[in-house]
Amino acid sequence: MGLFTKDGAVKEDTAIGILFAAALSLGVALISTMQTYAVDLSHILFGNVLGVSASDLWLIGGLSIAILLTVAILYKPFLVISFDPVLAATLRLPAELLRNLMLVLLALTVVVSLQTVGVSLAAAMLVTPAATAYLLTRRLLPMMFVSAAIGALSSVIGLYLSYYFNIVSGSAIVLTATLFFLFAFIWKRFRK
Repeated sequence: MGLFTKDGAVKEDTAIGILFAAALSLGVALISTMQTYAVDLSHILFGNVLGVSASDLWLIGGLSIAILLTVAILYKPFLVISFDPVLAATLRLPAELLRNLMLVLLALTVVVSLQTVGVSLAAAMLVTPAATAYLLTRRLLPMMFVSAAIGALSSVIGLYLSYYFNIVSGSAIVLTATLFFLFAFIWKRFRK
């Protein structure tokens, strides 16, 4: 189950997910400029990047390091079970255990991101940088690094945009990541 077809085109579900997240972010950005904006609900749905405390940062940092270390240690088994389940069975890898561990790591990643970007934008921050990285590179390890760099850069630029345009930070971050995706998509199309 990938984000792209074999010829490198974006799959419909990937495109729908990215466009949905961008539209949701744009709606949140526009709503946040209104005076009657409901702040209480927005923190749950859309996060509060600027309201993260120092203890929350330590918790996020610790969980992030644990996730990254687990992925680094189990990179090759994860790679095998993700792309060639037959080879994983031949190598007698504990495929079900590794799949469940990947799901737990994904759940931890979502939990780490909930406070900063919220429930509705967390999926966008997982999918959009990865889809952008896929357009720019073909190997998994460079793709992971490019995706992380795009996510980090989107976060920094999105925070600056949210400050200068007085909009919700989470939606500004997702809209920035979506712009990176659109630039990469257009660049790839013109390159062919």
